Parts: sequence; structure tokens; C-alpha cells
Amino acid sequence: MNTFIQFDPFLLLYSLLGLAAFWLYFCKLGTPRLSWPRAWAALAGLALVQTVLINNIDLFNYDNTFYSTHNFAYMLMHLGFLFAVIRMIRNIRWDQAFYHALLLSMCTRYFEQALGAVISYFDIFYLSFRVDGVYRVFGCLLVFLLYLMISLLLAQYVDMRGAAPLKRTRLALISVFALALEMMNYLTVVIITSEISESNAILGMSLMELLCGFTALIFIVYNEIALRKAQEQSELNQIRILMEKQAQQYKQQQIIAASIDRKYHDLKHHLNAAKMLQTNEARHEYIVELECSINSYASFCHTGNDILDTILNEKNMYCSQHNIRLILLVDGGAVSFVHATDMVAIFSNALDNAIEAVSPLTDSSLREIIVRVTTRDNWTVLRFENHSNVPLVEENGILLTTKQDSSIHGFGFKSISYAVQNYGGHCTYAMEKDLFVLNILLARPAGEV
Repeated sequence: MNTFIQFDPFLLLYSLLGLAAFWLYFCKLGTPRLSWPRAWAALAGLALVQTVLINNIDLFNYDNTFYSTHNFAYMLMHLGFLFAVIRMIRNIRWDQAFYHALLLSMCTRYFEQALGAVISYFDIFYLSFRVDGVYRVFGCLLVFLLYLMISLLLAQYVDMRGAAPLKRTRLALISVFALALEMMNYLTVVIITSEISESNAILGMSLMELLCGFTALIFIVYNEIALRKAQEQSELNQIRILMEKQAQQYKQQQIIAASIDRKYHDLKHHLNAAKMLQTNEARHEYIVELECSINSYASFCHTGNDILDTILNEKNMYCSQHNIRLILLVDGGAVSFVHATDMVAIFSNALDNAIEAVSPLTDSSLREIIVRVTTRDNWTVLRFENHSNVPLVEENGILLTTKQDSSIHGFGFKSISYAVQNYGGHCTYAMEKDLFVLNILLARPAGEV
């Protein structure tokens, strides 16, 4: 006869280790909602509640002999507690929390049930009351290691950011798949246990559980890889669109700059002639002033690369109008092999980010951007330096924008990285006190070295 509340310490150990095994996976989801001590306390509290429920509900206890994990009730309870843990200790959307709880529950339970079926063949099933405590502890540790390995494997492929809401079709797909797999597994096990001998039934159950476990893992990994590739392709398409628009814009600016250059060149000759003919002192000073302005225009950057000149001169004009010093130490020949689209992606985005960083600074000595382009052995070296009072924001090794409209401006650094990869290069960035430094290496073609 059952008392009002039964308590099995080995079942508590099983529940606690079963949730603790996912800790590393949980830590990659979103941001912490609770401090570590409170998070572990919440996890232990849920493990205790799960222990009491399993210990005192007849649905989990077959003839007071062992606890059953092979039914829909345990599936729902396991899923529910994983969902509760994720929501309690991590700042993550409910749909993302449910998705990750479903993935973990679906994959780990089948392999655990296969392990339990094999162990029960030797009469040392860790959830059986009649088994010695040493075997029960050993079985709980095996479950912990099994859960830990599967969760770490999933963490390599599953999108852990959890910031955006899941599409309903994606959530519905994984839910229907999990339900269908559970029903197939349950019906198959019922047929096996009712039609064949006990020893063969254990073997059949183990194989079926393993088949379901591997099916779930393969489905999830394949689905996540396909989704990641689709997202990357979508981002690349948007990057290409932005880069093409920027290239078209700079082509127009190049045409306009060439036209203005011709007009200014002609105007300079006219002013020289007028200066020799006129004797009025005031008019002479005015002409000299105009000549100075023309000379300032003539002092624009001439690197020997027309595309690069267009980009740098446009940014130089903007910086001059906004009291920002743009120091250019650039060898245009060093990037002669770079395609126009990639040139725009690299220099335009890097300078836009630098201008954005120095614009809020009130100290005039800090409103300075330095651009260096040189060659070193078989490499072209690009270096952008600027001061900044905003800390770097990173996610998964990717530098994020600090602008509010991250759906567009977040592609700046990705555009640079994507363009650099076309030349077998790489880019690195660092924050040295208040100085941000972006270094880019581009591999020079054999004919350019």
C-alpha cells in the first residue's frame, strides 16, 4: 500500500543528473535570466518535483517494481520539465524554448530507453526498486553521460541564438515529426512485447529505440544544416544586392566627379587669364581665394586607382564637412586586382563604420580616421584605425552593429568578410583602449606580386 508521499533518493539522483547533463547546452541559449547559484537551485527544485511526481503517480510505477519511462505521460513530463528549466534560467522566447526542449527530449529519451532495455536484460535496471544501489547509481551516471554527449552533439548544429521568433511551419513540422515517431515507436514496442519471447523482445525494443534515436538525430541535424544554409544564402543575396547598389552609386559619383574635374580644370585657366588682365586689388584677392578653393579640390586623393579614388574622395568630402580628419596613406596599386564590387564593400563599409564611431566624439583630437594600404610579401594589407567610445558587440564571433536598424546595417561587417574571402584573405579587429583597429589581409595574385 502506497503512503501519501513516497521518496526514492536514487530517482532524485536520476532526475537531477538528467537535467544537469543539459547545463552546457542551456548556457548557449540566449542570455542568463538567473545567476548561477539561483539557476542551479531552480534546476534542483524541478528535479525534486519531477522525482515526487514519478514516485507517487501509478502511471510511472508498474506493479511497484520499476519506474516506466516508456509511455506518453513520461514523454510529456520530460518535455515539460525541460521547457520549464529553459524558461526559468535563460532569457529566451517561449517558442524557442519549446523547440529546444523538444529536440533534447526527443533525441535523448530513445537512446536512454535503448540503454534501459539492454541493462534490464542483466537484471540491473537503474529504475528498478529491486536492484542494488550501486547498480542504480552506475545506471544514473550512464544516463548522465548519454544525455551530455547527445546535447553537446546537438549544440554543434542547432541554432542557439533564439532571438527571432520561430516560423509556425518549422515548429509544427518538428512537433508532428516527434509525435509520429513516438507513436510508431510505441506501437512497435507493444507489438514486439506481445508477440515474441521476453529475450527477443528486449533485443527488438533496443533496436527499435536505437532506430528512432538515430532517425531523430539525423532529421534534426539535416534540418538544421539545411536551414543554416538557406539563411546564409539569404544573407549573401542581400549582401550582393547592397554591394551592387553601392557599386552603381559610386559609378555615378565617378562620372560626376570627372565632369566637375574638367570644369574646375577649365575654370582654373580662366582665372589665371583674368588675374593677369585685372588690376583691381579686391577682385584680385577674390580670384586668389577662388584659386585656393580649386587647389583644395585638386588636393583630393589620387591613388592611381580610379574606383578607390572615387570612394575615398566621396568619404573625404563628407569628413571635411563634418570636421573629421581622414588621413589616407594609400597605395592604389596594391588593390589593383580587387574587383570594383569588392572594393566598394570593403572600403565603403569600413569607412562608414569608422565615421559612425567618431561622429559622436566631442574631442576634436579624437575625430580622426587613418587608412593604410600597403603590400607585404604576397599580401595586400589594409588597416583602418579610429577612436570609439562604444564597446564592441559580438555574437558567435561576428561583429554586430550598434545601430537600431540591424536588419540592414548589420550586413556591414559581413559584407567586408564576404568580399575578403574572395581573395583568400581574412580580417581581424581589436579594441585597444579607445582605439578600434580593423586589419585586412588580401592574397595577391601571382601576376601582381
